[in-house]
Amino acid sequence: MRHFTLCWSLTVCLLLLANANAADLGYTLELTDKELQRTVELYFPLIQEAPFSKLTLTSPAVRLDPKTNRIGLAVSVAIALQDIAVGKGRGLIDGTLEYRPDTGEFYLRDPQLKQVKLYQVQTEYNTLVQNFLNGLTRQTFPVIVVYRLQDDDLRQRMLKSSLKSVTVRGGKLIVKMGLP
Repeated sequence: MRHFTLCWSLTVCLLLLANANAADLGYTLELTDKELQRTVELYFPLIQEAPFSKLTLTSPAVRLDPKTNRIGLAVSVAIALQDIAVGKGRGLIDGTLEYRPDTGEFYLRDPQLKQVKLYQVQTEYNTLVQNFLNGLTRQTFPVIVVYRLQDDDLRQRMLKSSLKSVTVRGGKLIVKMGLP
């Protein structure tokens, strides 16, 4: 009986220690805008064509906004009407991140066009570009991977299905993962 009590006590202690350590088995991944940039650049240039017009987005620059907890892409914008270049400028698209645990990938979710500024272009073209860009963001950005967890990193692979939070802080994207 004494042996059973000792084994039982030891088992309970080990379970308590395991539970205490499981709560600490978290992993925080800190991603800079430069690290995200490398992944995002693979999807550019983005081109949207319609009858008589063509919109091209190039040179994405990742912007992390701690105030809104959103990720943005500043992009170069070029528009051509009937194969004639009519304007170039900059635009800003931003959204939140969606995490898909089955693939370990982060996607830009709820992309929103915040601004478009074309240089030396009439106002009606700015409106046209903004309408094209709104359509392009809704169609394209849900499939653009912003970051993919690394399968060769054991921690990332093990905790792939246990995302706790994603925040923007200190110029970095902070991804916290851990056991449920």
